[in-house]
Amino acid sequence: NTGANDNPYRRNNASGNNVGSSSETSAESAYNPFPESGLKEQFFTTKGRLNRWRYFKRCMGIAGIALVLIIISGILIGMNHAVMGGLALVGIIIGAQIASICLVVRRFHDMEPADNTDHNFMVLRMGAYIGFIFAGWVWDWAWILNTLMSLYLLFNTGVRGANRHGADP
Repeated sequence: NTGANDNPYRRNNASGNNVGSSSETSAESAYNPFPESGLKEQFFTTKGRLNRWRYFKRCMGIAGIALVLIIISGILIGMNHAVMGGLALVGIIIGAQIASICLVVRRFHDMEPADNTDHNFMVLRMGAYIGFIFAGWVWDWAWILNTLMSLYLLFNTGVRGANRHGADP
């Protein structure tokens, strides 16, 4: 049966047999095209790697959702529900920052060299990123550094092959 091996949605196991073919019917053996299906797995975890395209899509998702929620909280504030609108606004900002930092950590995981066994790589890059965020509050030109770091994360290619954070996404 040569047609089963041509299916791009199946993967081969160690013995060369087509996993998920008609000879195997278990749900665990089928290829999962959406490995990160939950909100926590997509935005609020620091485990694993994140390639450039997924990083871009998730950043745009955070920005879009935050924009809609900020508009709703502004409407609440305008309707004399200042406390509820203000709390919603603070929650939105904190949630968006936590999700963004988790995405940045996973993006750095994708760029980490395979032979790096210490945490110096991550500490230096995360320190630079978080430093740019906090510098923006006190320094008027920090947005330039923040933009450069964001462009670096978006356009720098990840390491090909597996590293200590997992397989190549």
